[in-house]
Amino acid sequence: MAHNCKTHFEDIDTNSPLDVFESIDVLIYQITLRQLGSADIANDPDLLRSTLGMFLRSEGGSALEVMFPSLPTPSKRQRMRAGEELHMIYSNIMQNRRDTGRTEHDAMQAMMDAGESDVDISVFIMGATVAGLFNTTIMLVWTLMFLSRNSEWYQKVQDEVFAAVEKRRCSEAESGADILGRLAVEDWEGEFTMVNYCLRETIRLAMHGAAFRKNTGSKDIEIAGTGQVIPKNSYAVYPVADVHLNPEVYSHPHNWDPSRFLPSRAEDKKESHAYLGWGSGLHPCLGMRFAKVEVTMCVAMFFAHFNFKLVDKQGSVENARLPTLDHGRVSAARMPGQVFLKCERRM
Repeated sequence: MAHNCKTHFEDIDTNSPLDVFESIDVLIYQITLRQLGSADIANDPDLLRSTLGMFLRSEGGSALEVMFPSLPTPSKRQRMRAGEELHMIYSNIMQNRRDTGRTEHDAMQAMMDAGESDVDISVFIMGATVAGLFNTTIMLVWTLMFLSRNSEWYQKVQDEVFAAVEKRRCSEAESGADILGRLAVEDWEGEFTMVNYCLRETIRLAMHGAAFRKNTGSKDIEIAGTGQVIPKNSYAVYPVADVHLNPEVYSHPHNWDPSRFLPSRAEDKKESHAYLGWGSGLHPCLGMRFAKVEVTMCVAMFFAHFNFKLVDKQGSVENARLPTLDHGRVSAARMPGQVFLKCERRM
């Protein structure tokens, strides 16, 4: 993962504004494939971008598709076509490995060795990639965007990254990215408290959407303490903004303010289930640990490579604006071509 970050950021052209979504899409997709998919695709730049395009074309969905999953909507048909194309690519890779005896150290190989069918392997890789690509990209990009407009937290994160680097420096010839590449998972999870506060706040403010749950039982279910009933075969829908933007829980809820999670404030502890960023209750997000490490690593590596600031498409700081967040959407959305950073490479 660290090597992918370092290589990707070294290749960025700093002479023009960086379309952050377009750049980060490729990086997160490559990292996700290395951990949960096929190294063959991750190592092939052309195949990497062509298969990424298939996933991006299938992005999106609606409440209608959630509640009526068999409805042949245009977007549903497009996703099915993309799925067929991806399955053919995965199948060809697996057949090549069988024919040549070649093996790779990746999830695809592990499932092949376990005797899983090609279809099941393809379904797993597609599902894991969707889960790891879209939300992680959005979380990472918005964290960088918010930091670019908040000098206090920009400095806090920069100081934290530099402290981690200097703590491990063996020689002046080493770059910050080289040093960060030596960190273990435990280091990424334990040493970047400021980055984690920033990520937590980004999820609260920018990762809007709604949770859908269907009552598949044979009888109506009452929601305890509310007097409300979910009839059988009906959906309960809960917009996360209902609590994440609740001014009785979060002061000035529309402001990006990571300090609200400091132990001295702990606004997310005011009531039960006040923070739903990774789910709540018995079934939190299974990929939470991986996603946190992934975002933390990418943020730290970005700071190790660049000074950066928000600009518009023409490179103007004065005219740069963050996009408006639409909390009425079913899920958060990518915004390619709308957010740009001017990056200055650190010496």
